[in-house]
Parts: sequence; structure tokens; C-alpha cells
Amino acid sequence: MRTAKGVRQYLEGVDYPAGPPELHVAATQNGAPPDFVELLGLLPTAAVFYGPGEVAAQLERVKGLGLHWSMTGSLIRPSARRGRIR
Repeated sequence: MRTAKGVRQYLEGVDYPAGPPELHVAATQNGAPPDFVELLGLLPTAAVFYGPGEVAAQLERVKGLGLHWSMTGSLIRPSARRGRIR
């Protein structure tokens, strides 16, 4: 999963506290991979984040719902992970 440092790269320029709409705009403007932007779209719309560490933690929770953010920056759905034990 992305670390706070990795998330910070895609969310550079965000003025915290910020919600998912601001994160989405920043990630798009910073050239984040489409899968990362998609993952941001899964964050609760009412959430407020006070820094990239909180965003990274919430993305980890989303991962726990059956999604995996690979080290290459690809969103892998559970059906694509058959045979992998984590």
C-alpha cells in the first residue's frame, strides 16, 4: 500500500483539512494514475482528512474491503488476485 510519502506525491498542494473532492482534484492535477484516483473515489464523501497520513490510513481501510493497491500503482480487484495469499 502507499505510504504517507507516496500519497503526498499525488496530493501535493492540498490545503488540509480537505475532503475527497479536493483530494480527487489534486490527484488528477498532479498526474496520479487513474487507479489511484478511482481509489480516492471510494473514500467516504463526508470524510475530512488533516494530512496525507490520514489519507493513507483510510486507503488501507479501503484495501481491507477487498481491494489491493499494488506497489506499481495498480488497483487489483479481488477476482484478479486468485491464488495469492496475503
